[in-house]
Amino acid sequence: MGHRTFRDFDGRTNILFTNFEELEQLYALHKEWWDRENYVIGGAKTFARFFEKQLIKSALITHIKKSYEGDTVLPLRFLDGWSHQLIRETEEFRLVVYTGSTSNTSKGLN
Repeated sequence: MGHRTFRDFDGRTNILFTNFEELEQLYALHKEWWDRENYVIGGAKTFARFFEKQLIKSALITHIKKSYEGDTVLPLRFLDGWSHQLIRETEEFRLVVYTGSTSNTSKGLN
């Protein structure tokens, strides 16, 4: 995350994970933090780890209607069985909030 993006999160607790063991340690030390509304910003492995640990209760996802070359995507199978609500739609994207339980989504990345 760049400096400008980080600056826009002023007033929030920002935690940067450099390895997934830190996630385990943070959860053990600060369980009350997980009861608040938090945002996960990261790559596919980061999201997969949060889903695998059943730490995500809802997801706000932007579906971009144009295809781009890239090597990382969030497999939407993590959201199978979740309810969803369209928040906003334009010609370029759809913004959807998903709500559900991660208990049936610990499938990992292939």
